[in-house]
Amino acid sequence: STVRMVFAAHAAAPGAISTARLMPYAPQAAQGDANSFARPALAPTYVVTVRDPSTRTLVTVDAVSGTATVAGTATGVLATPGRPFDNAMSPRSMRGQRGGPFGPPADMTALLKAVGDAFTIHPDAEVTMECNPGTVDKEKLDGYRKGGVNRLSFGLQSMDDSLLHAIGRIHNAAQFKHSFLLAREAGFENINVDLMYGLPEQTESQYLETIRAVAAMKPEHISAYSLILEEGTPLYKRVTAGETSLPEEDTVCDMENAGCLLLASLGYARYEISNYATPGFSCKHNINYWENGPYLGLGLSAHSAMDLGGWRRWHNHAGLASYLEALKQGILPIETQQRVPAAEEMFECVMLGLRMLKGIDRAAFAGRFGQDICKAYPEAVEALVALGWAMLTPATFRLTDAGLDMENSALLYFMED
Repeated sequence: STVRMVFAAHAAAPGAISTARLMPYAPQAAQGDANSFARPALAPTYVVTVRDPSTRTLVTVDAVSGTATVAGTATGVLATPGRPFDNAMSPRSMRGQRGGPFGPPADMTALLKAVGDAFTIHPDAEVTMECNPGTVDKEKLDGYRKGGVNRLSFGLQSMDDSLLHAIGRIHNAAQFKHSFLLAREAGFENINVDLMYGLPEQTESQYLETIRAVAAMKPEHISAYSLILEEGTPLYKRVTAGETSLPEEDTVCDMENAGCLLLASLGYARYEISNYATPGFSCKHNINYWENGPYLGLGLSAHSAMDLGGWRRWHNHAGLASYLEALKQGILPIETQQRVPAAEEMFECVMLGLRMLKGIDRAAFAGRFGQDICKAYPEAVEALVALGWAMLTPATFRLTDAGLDMENSALLYFMED
């Protein structure tokens, strides 16, 4: 059995609880007994951890993918009777999510050891930690690397300090360069850098200059995301008050296309709508999500999904007290759960799979749902191919470059089919 696992946590003051919501699913109304899971022969897991002064924190293991959040006692969860996963799993990826640093290297080492005690970590496991530039030093990076972390992801966003200030980032370009070089000195040979376009007052030339500057440092992976303006944030208030403005939608599309071409010319192949990598360095962890693979959350607010006689999702307690109380009672700390209808599971596989340039594996789709995608969505497949938005081969169904630009519109055909 193989699994992807991840650890994720936001930096938190001693005694504070750090949480990370791994999946974009809102909690659903409880359906059935939260502890009535049958133990599957194979399941994925993921790890979460939280910092609490009275408990050893470590809690979440993600099977074919994952992310941790630190919360409560990991050992308690891993030993819970009737848990829907087993010790035969071998985590294939781990990810320390958002914010940084995660904490003292000793904590990360302890986290990975606890996971290793519960599961046999795959020898080629991808172990990622997210870092904010300027928040790590040589000693910590050495500790993380020696402790088992083998991949870093820096949330840079831009090499333009004025743009970083505009979106409320506390680091600058010089701090990123320093942190990146320290990571190389510590022995990290797999580094990702997150970039953003569509920032306030940003021009296409500014975005392309950031790409050139970052690529010159030779990270193995680059992610490039369009800014999403979230209601209630300081930037949202500034934009709505007319204090600043965002580029027009057409300009943002031009930025994306120009950036894609530039990255390709610099040796970064696009393998997903927002992700680019040098050969052999595509992100294993994220690919599992795009393939709608299983994951198991064992920490505060952690979400899980896997096949337990049908696709099921569940959501753990967000409060530490209720979470630990469940463990004391010897039950899984599940707050809500949902049996996912087959039609919904199928659409999610399409929605996520079409983000990848390789598209959807027709054999895998048929093996999971008992029918080829052409039979499941005949009108959608035919329409998208006719529009030139998709390509159908004996092995795959994928979006063309034109289709990737129109992904949201393309998905509407599957919702109507």
